[in-house]
Amino acid sequence: MFARSALGVLFTSLISTISIVAISAVPAAAQIGVASPRQTYEIAGTVRNENYQSMDNVRVLLTTPTGSPIDSTVTKPNGNFEFDGLLNGQYIVQVLADGYDPAQKAVTLSDSSGTGISISVSRPFKVSSVSSGGSVVSVHELTVPRKAQDEFQKGLTLASAKSDYRGSIVQFERAIKIFPNYFEAYSQEGSSYLMLHEPVQAEAALRKSVELSSGKFTDALFMLAGLLNDANRYGEAEAFARQLSELNATSWEGPYELARALAGLKRVEDAEKNAVKARDSNPDNPPVYLVLANIHILRHDYPAVLNDLDAYLKIAPSGATAQQARKTRDQIKSMQEQQNRTDADSSGSKKADDDDSLLPDLPPANSGKGLSVDN
Repeated sequence: MFARSALGVLFTSLISTISIVAISAVPAAAQIGVASPRQTYEIAGTVRNENYQSMDNVRVLLTTPTGSPIDSTVTKPNGNFEFDGLLNGQYIVQVLADGYDPAQKAVTLSDSSGTGISISVSRPFKVSSVSSGGSVVSVHELTVPRKAQDEFQKGLTLASAKSDYRGSIVQFERAIKIFPNYFEAYSQEGSSYLMLHEPVQAEAALRKSVELSSGKFTDALFMLAGLLNDANRYGEAEAFARQLSELNATSWEGPYELARALAGLKRVEDAEKNAVKARDSNPDNPPVYLVLANIHILRHDYPAVLNDLDAYLKIAPSGATAQQARKTRDQIKSMQEQQNRTDADSSGSKKADDDDSLLPDLPPANSGKGLSVDN
């Protein structure tokens, strides 16, 4: 018989499609120094683009905090990179990809390796006109004053290249002061507040961006829907996710956030349809498999949960979330094996799949929950 337990699933929310995704940035005070002469560690991670697709043959540099070069490498076909033989201390990982803004991340080694690092690179931000048949964005290039554009670009550089989100907000505010209808600046300001873990300010900025763009700026809609899902405000998230899906029928972002919202509202069938659509639009996006796993948990479809977690781990095999996913997968397998033994020893007993009372209790979908199964 399955042990009664709570099975929580972690949603991985995407902060922005125009900024570095820093999963495990660690501040540090120490410079590179010597620990035990024989004790060395590694820094490893993955480089992805703004669509969360892995990028191969991208140059990755490892430097000291002051910029002195230590090592360099290129990413493998799966986007992974690795530096080994490193001592305790602070390092900077820099990513240089043709056609993309540079990105960097600070990593500190303190008696352990720094693995599971994820760095996202984005193409230079620009506002462009589109027809009614595509993703609809207002055109501002001809109306935004040059001075406002300059302040906006300074903010983008501070956020993406230096991870100075507080400084970037100052620049975005300057741009908005010059051009109050600058909805792109409000959106990026919201993104910076999200990176600073200040959701109240982020929501205000993102809502203003949506308002000024007449609900047609997809970046702001995506981040706002994700923020509301993270706060368990699923009804509000659903509305913005549907707007996003209608604006761009071929994108994964709208169905992804819509699936999260519908799962939170326990509308499981519609949630699964949208999650599958998001997966099919971008099969290399790891978080969508966690969304599917959560939905299949709600449906008590544990074989499907195992398939979802296997797919996730194939794409994102390292990092804290991968460890949680692997633990959950192994515990479900263990419970299944225990159930099979019980069924073999108990003639006439019903299988767990035929009696939901034998299955684990399931909490509401929540992006902040860890993947775990407690026996």
